[in-house]
Amino acid sequence: MQANIMQGACTLYCDNKGALLAAFGHKRPTPRWASYDLIRQIRDHLRQSSPIVWHFKHVKGHQDRTTKFTRLPYDAQGNVLANFFALQALRELADMPTPATSKAWEVRINGALICGNLQQWLTYEINKPIMKDRWKQLLCPTVDNSVALNWGSIFQCWTYHPQNIQIQVVKYLTRTLPVGKNLKRRRHAESEACPCCGELEDHDHLILCMRTSLANTFEDEYDSLCVWMESNMSETISTSIRNLLRMYRDKATVTDACHPIQLEQHAVGQWAFFARLWLQGWEQQLENWYEEQGSKRAVAKWITHLLRRIQLIPLAMWKMRNHIKHQTQDNVSKQQQHEHLDECIDHIFWTRPHPRLMAHCVNLYFTKHTKDTTKNMKLQRKTNWVTGA
Repeated sequence: MQANIMQGACTLYCDNKGALLAAFGHKRPTPRWASYDLIRQIRDHLRQSSPIVWHFKHVKGHQDRTTKFTRLPYDAQGNVLANFFALQALRELADMPTPATSKAWEVRINGALICGNLQQWLTYEINKPIMKDRWKQLLCPTVDNSVALNWGSIFQCWTYHPQNIQIQVVKYLTRTLPVGKNLKRRRHAESEACPCCGELEDHDHLILCMRTSLANTFEDEYDSLCVWMESNMSETISTSIRNLLRMYRDKATVTDACHPIQLEQHAVGQWAFFARLWLQGWEQQLENWYEEQGSKRAVAKWITHLLRRIQLIPLAMWKMRNHIKHQTQDNVSKQQQHEHLDECIDHIFWTRPHPRLMAHCVNLYFTKHTKDTTKNMKLQRKTNWVTGA
């Protein structure tokens, strides 16, 4: 337009096929591209603003390496000349003095440097204060805003769990696990009783259940945690955490002899303790102990390891609870259901008509499984078979 050319056509030659497809083809530039601004301007000016009809053609670059320049076609010669002048301009630019403001631009929000995926990190940093308020209202609504919570270790814990563990952790934190109380509310079960002990089952009951197998699971995880803390934590922190776990497991009362950080954490609540919402004082206690020992360990890293191990205690008990309910089937109610279904199976096989008197599809239903194989089915499949029969 500056040359006052308002009509006609022009062909653009380029050795970058990706740039041609982004400017003229099917590829649409996105803000994640490093050269998004430049490609977007070229695309808009050539395809929308320019009155000239533009065509594009790809030219293989650096053809002068294998063929003499004079023997190359005109489009290849133009590419070689463009490459020559571009390298010459770069050399002249490299010889120029560096300006005083040579520092690259940075994007920061709330003091945090935004790099990499800008869209993802901006969304994360903008919504982080809202997320903190939401988790605080959910996990410890009675805690005053003046209490310093260790949010850094909470967010860092997510990087140590695989995806399947993260899903279980989120369900435990939001109290959406399929415990008896939730199943009754969703009308998926007739009772709120725990399949292991028969008491009312909610998320707090998961730690309090006195079933022998669950108690053994808790003790195994507790002993493993104690062994790990002996070599990585101070005696004060180790004793305080052991006391808190025993308080929540055995419903013990708080005494004045407890450490102040233990009393403050107990005031936050059991749910926040297992949900990794800990006070900032734990990190300060560990940092002081590392200084006394002359250790150069990163305090935040080892606090994160501790929170992850404590988080796995209720998840291990939840896994054992599901094993008891779905795999072993050793509770009394399921044994009674099996006995009742076995009697129904005996009656069905005893009173069924002769195969010649039944339709072909009905006869196949009974001949597919014998009476013994049907009795060995799992509870839900056996129930479906009896209902169909």
